[in-house]
Parts: sequence; C-alpha cells; structure tokens
Amino acid sequence: TACAGILSLSIGLGLNVLLFTLTNAILLAPLPVAGADRLVMVQMQREDGVAMDFSYPFYEHLRSASAGVFDTLVAYSSARATARVTGSSESLAGEYVTGNFFTDLAVPMAMGRGLMPSDDRPDAPPVVVISQALYRRHFGDAPWSGQTITMNRTPFTIAGVADRRFLGTELGETADFWVAIVAILVFSVGLG
Repeated sequence: TACAGILSLSIGLGLNVLLFTLTNAILLAPLPVAGADRLVMVQMQREDGVAMDFSYPFYEHLRSASAGVFDTLVAYSSARATARVTGSSESLAGEYVTGNFFTDLAVPMAMGRGLMPSDDRPDAPPVVVISQALYRRHFGDAPWSGQTITMNRTPFTIAGVADRRFLGTELGETADFWVAIVAILVFSVGLG
C-alpha cells in the first residue's frame, strides 16, 4: 500500500508538472519581443464584457493622448484570408497591425523587414510579413524576396519573414501573416 501511495503521488506530481509546463508555454510565456514584461493590453469592452474593436481614428486619438504615458502604442486585430501561394490555395489566419507594430515591439525577423508606418497608408503598395512556417511550407529554401501572395484576390509582396518564435499576439493562435491595418479596406473590396 505504501508503494501504491508513492506511485500515485509520483504520477500526480508528474502530471501537475506537465500541465504547468504546457500552460506556461501556451498561455503564460511572454511574446518573444523586447520588453515583453512591460507590455500592457488596452481593450474596449461592451457592458456585458465582450471585447470590441475600435476604429483607426480612435487608435490615433488614443496614441496621441497617451504620449508620455506609454513608450509606444500599437494596435492589432485578427484577420482571415483565402490565399493563393505558389499555385496552391488555402485559408490563412493572420493579423492586421499598425505600421509601427514590428519596429516598436522589436519583433524579431528571420528575413527581410517588418511592416513600417509607410506601409499603413491607403496609397501604399500592399505588402505582407509571413510566418516562417508559411515560408517553409511554400518556398522551402527558395528566395522569398520579390515573391507575392494573393490574399482575397489582391497580390501582396512579401516584405519579410517573421522569426519562427513569433507566432502572433493571440494566445493559442498561430498567425500565418501580418498586413497593415489599411488592408482591411483591400480585403473587404477583394471579397466582393
């Protein structure tokens, strides 16, 4: 009976350690960006507690009003796209991000560059940052520079490939791509 008790205790402790390790890796580990321990999430909620997106003009107002309070302010929202990459079609998950997202968070890049404020203008050519997993799946070791991905019927030039450790901002979700927030307009037109 003592052996059975020790065995039960050992299995229980082992499972708890495994559960904590998985929880920490999936939910608690910080984003692989500079100063991750100082990140704060600002979110609007309805009275019933459901999160709401806010408009880009509101983000700009909040950014200018919070100057001196925060070092920087970036915005993001989830995105989905039907994409055509190297001849095959697939559904991708991604994020709309502000032009300062990659530079201000110091998101590590494997190749190329992140999005820039100049990419987040209606007259800017559409560019995308892709995940390293998407890059490997479609390009292998082929050069990515100058390649395009057609998402929701709009060609996006690949600006860069994110480091394999950066999977996006949503816990438990893996982003395949990041486009400037202005792409919301391109995506809604391309879906028609």
